[in-house]
Amino acid sequence: MINLIPFFIIILFSACTNDPNVVQEFVANKELPAEETENAEILITTDGKLRVKIYSESIKRFENTEPELILNGNVKITFYDNSKAPTSMLNSNYVEVYEKENIMIARDDVVLISNESDKLETEKLVLNEQKEKVYTNEKVIITTKNEVIKGVGFESNLDFSDYKLSKITGVIDLSFNSD
Repeated sequence: MINLIPFFIIILFSACTNDPNVVQEFVANKELPAEETENAEILITTDGKLRVKIYSESIKRFENTEPELILNGNVKITFYDNSKAPTSMLNSNYVEVYEKENIMIARDDVVLISNESDKLETEKLVLNEQKEKVYTNEKVIITTKNEVIKGVGFESNLDFSDYKLSKITGVIDLSFNSD
């Protein structure tokens, strides 16, 4: 019986060559992050006061391209008022941050919960910090203590305390009278 292992090792090593020009072209055409971290937390403050706390399984920062930040996997964002009390919380699986425009786009299983326990569920949500608005043109489900509202299109202030729906497609009343 012939031992083929040395033969395959010789073939393997002779086939493994890298052309430096091909490697350089691959790296040059690929937008690689300037920084990358896992299981990280970002704190955003204004005048020394905590405004936003962000946790993500993966954070990638890019230079000279948009979005500047990509957060991926179990993203949790908590918003705070001036007295350091949480006002709302956003959960998502993927977030793009456009720092120059002060816009954050959350995608994939987006859930926004207000301080009053109202809950918004959608697949895409845009947070515009400059306009202090949260909005989407996607389907939404809002669950409050008394009802479940389904619709398309949503706009709210950042703390999700004052919102409007563009097209309501259904309402389920959760309050019931036991008279």
